[in-house]
Amino acid sequence: MKKLLLSSLIAFFTIAVNAETVFIANKNMSEEVSKATLKKLYFGRIEALNGQVMDIYLPKEPVIRHSVVSSFLKTSEKTLRRRYKKKEASGEGKAPITKASSKIIDLVSQTDNAIGVVDSSLVNDSVKVIHRF
Repeated sequence: MKKLLLSSLIAFFTIAVNAETVFIANKNMSEEVSKATLKKLYFGRIEALNGQVMDIYLPKEPVIRHSVVSSFLKTSEKTLRRRYKKKEASGEGKAPITKASSKIIDLVSQTDNAIGVVDSSLVNDSVKVIHRF
């Protein structure tokens, strides 16, 4: 039983470590989105691209979310939540919408002005990858 539990944990962490996290957008989005622009969108410094207000999605899944927050945005979940609360309270912005990764893919594929973050293994041809990390 201990061997089974240990091998399951090793498999989980191997998958988590080897998984690639990607930013996706609606297939109709024509402009390129730089890493710096993605950071500005996710920090709430900007809300629009080419005059279009964007729907921004963050995953509910802890492994992917932690990867985005700590590795890509280089901050903590606590700091990010505090930033979002401050932006919302002042009326200067809103927090990204939190959904399950499979739902993010559906929403991004159906919304012209949407960007989300998911595990690369979930990406299908209904969306396009705009950044990998």
